[in-house]
Amino acid sequence: MTANPKATIVVGKLGASYGVRGWLRVQSYTQEPEDIFAYLPWTVGRAGTEVEAADWRCAGTQLVVKLAGVDSPEAARDWTGLEILVSTARLPPLASGEYYWSQLQGMRVTNTSGSDLGSVQSLLETGANDVMVVSGERERLIPYVDAVVRTVNLRERTIVVDWDPEY
Repeated sequence: MTANPKATIVVGKLGASYGVRGWLRVQSYTQEPEDIFAYLPWTVGRAGTEVEAADWRCAGTQLVVKLAGVDSPEAARDWTGLEILVSTARLPPLASGEYYWSQLQGMRVTNTSGSDLGSVQSLLETGANDVMVVSGERERLIPYVDAVVRTVNLRERTIVVDWDPEY
């Protein structure tokens, strides 16, 4: 990913308040959920408010964070639902041929015969392999595996797949 310090990526979302001291639940989109805290301070919301975490922890199966200056459930509610963004320049570099999901979202998908299948709306992690959700004239679930994905061109924002348009 190009190290553009102004470019950001959504790495999670702040959830409902947790407890009576202003803690918030955190929904992490990072591969290892706790890794979201490696990117502190965060930029929160599209307005770009930078926030520091006073503390964070695992609370059972969920993550919670105490934002600096947020000291009550009422104050925490103002942050509920806001996206957590970080600069793409802060992300670790990837090996050749690897991509962040955010780089693939929105890309046009065609098959090897040139049929337009639509664009990548999202990706799913199934355990066996990742799957692209491609929306065009209809929605398709296309496995993101070497046998199917032939080329990814970030500059042209296209993906070529070996996929029958009837599937």
